[in-house]
Amino acid sequence: MRVGFRFREWLLIVVVVACACSAKQVQTSGDEKLSFALPDMLGREIRSQDYAGMPVLIMAGSCWCGGCQQDADPLREIAEEYGAKGLAVIRSVSGDNDLAAIDFAKHYRLGFPQILDTNRKFEKKYNPDGWTFLMLADAQGRIAYKANSPVDDDWPKIKRLLDDMLREKPSVKSQVVEGIQYSIATLERTGKTQNAIQRDLFPSIACGQDGKVYVVFTTNRKGSSDIFFSVYDGNNFSDEKPLAATEADEYDGTVVVDADGNAWFAWTSNVEAGKYNIFVTSIQESNQPAEPKRVSIGVDDSMHGRLASDSNNNIWVTFYKWQNMSGMSRDKEIFVRRLSNGQWSKQLQVSPADVPDYEDHSEPAIAGLGDGVIVCWSWDFHQPANYTKQAELPTIFARKVDKDFRMNRATAVSAKDIDVTPAVGIINGQTWCAWDSMQNSYLRRLCMSKAMSPGKIHYLTEPLINVCTPSIAVGKDGKACVVWSQTEDGKKWILAKAEYDPGSNTWTQADIVESQGNPRFCSACFDNKGKLWVAYSVQKEGKRQIAVKQL
Repeated sequence: MRVGFRFREWLLIVVVVACACSAKQVQTSGDEKLSFALPDMLGREIRSQDYAGMPVLIMAGSCWCGGCQQDADPLREIAEEYGAKGLAVIRSVSGDNDLAAIDFAKHYRLGFPQILDTNRKFEKKYNPDGWTFLMLADAQGRIAYKANSPVDDDWPKIKRLLDDMLREKPSVKSQVVEGIQYSIATLERTGKTQNAIQRDLFPSIACGQDGKVYVVFTTNRKGSSDIFFSVYDGNNFSDEKPLAATEADEYDGTVVVDADGNAWFAWTSNVEAGKYNIFVTSIQESNQPAEPKRVSIGVDDSMHGRLASDSNNNIWVTFYKWQNMSGMSRDKEIFVRRLSNGQWSKQLQVSPADVPDYEDHSEPAIAGLGDGVIVCWSWDFHQPANYTKQAELPTIFARKVDKDFRMNRATAVSAKDIDVTPAVGIINGQTWCAWDSMQNSYLRRLCMSKAMSPGKIHYLTEPLINVCTPSIAVGKDGKACVVWSQTEDGKKWILAKAEYDPGSNTWTQADIVESQGNPRFCSACFDNKGKLWVAYSVQKEGKRQIAVKQL
């Protein structure tokens, strides 16, 4: 057995409640064939025909599902054992977006493609039940084996099938690009068989009261994943230059400007001992970064750092840490630390400690609230004792942390859909939260609600294939805006925004900000003159670049 009995009981609850899975092998007809064309987490389109002539093992699941996390290690072990013999391995990411998939792949050290099945149509085509779903296709694309919530007996069965399928090594070739084992057919079709094409992603933008604007983003332009930044001085942006650019893996940068005009940056890096941690630095007057400080503490990976400044000009950082459960790394908890008078506080757990360990907490967002902060996050919620019964599945929760590190009770903001990627802002003294909601297992909408007094949910989009990374910008005199990316067909993206109407305490209908170049991963802020700035990643001249627009 891979886990102890008590943990198996917990896992059974997770599987039944969160995934509606039945631990069983699914019957195959022998005539069913693999057919798909989906982007992976790095933007390459992966097609089933790319694997003609080689067997393919596919696992489908989310990034927040406990069973999906448990099965990541066995999948990696299969890939390591049989990859050199000619097996292709793919993980289909059901319902989650790019950054969650990247975090998952980095945490579990998965060196194969993660395809983004954001509305779960690919998974549902082959899988009537739930997660984790495992599927093996032979070299002719015929599906030879399926299993829901694979148990220990499934892996030896798959190995026996693979031993038979791979008696002779397939002639189909593969190649590792940016740490991912791709079919040569994929690389030749996408034109990326040699050096990786520039890919600037995940920008974060912040405006200071002195008129300066700071942009930070993740880029692969030096051959590895690095953090770059640029500064607008009131007239022009500076050249883009490294903030964290070592041989280590650095990504997911974010920025905030305090009341004194100091810019603070956070990012994720595995520069120390191969473990991912959150690092923070500031920019000095010369626009040179100070020595970075590792702020996450623990033996396992920490990811998704986000920053805020309070009314006392203290800097707060929130992030999640992966947890070790019964010998395996799975599930996450949310933490904060505060920088005050040059000293970092102890690490405080924000996600509730009075619930079972299998309750998974991820994707925290943070905003200054007086002399404290408010933290929102996505909680894979299983209705533990003494908590609301009006929510289930990934639900957005919010919690205040005051200057003395006292916390109120975590409050559910959303309800019974799959709700992820929250953003948070304080508007006219009210806390508003935006999030991406999958409402019928296929289509998604962008939603907003007051965080600490949940009531009416505002739907800012019609049902869509995908909604990505909402960002809330708050200016003076109750001025506020939420910006996001969306796609109706899964291919063509647009950037949209909605504005806050303080008179009616509601949000306007969406307007298009950008429709060219498949804009993604936006971030927004208001400058000292009340102008809205938006940063996003756009496809241009065959590569992804960061664009900044003033509206």
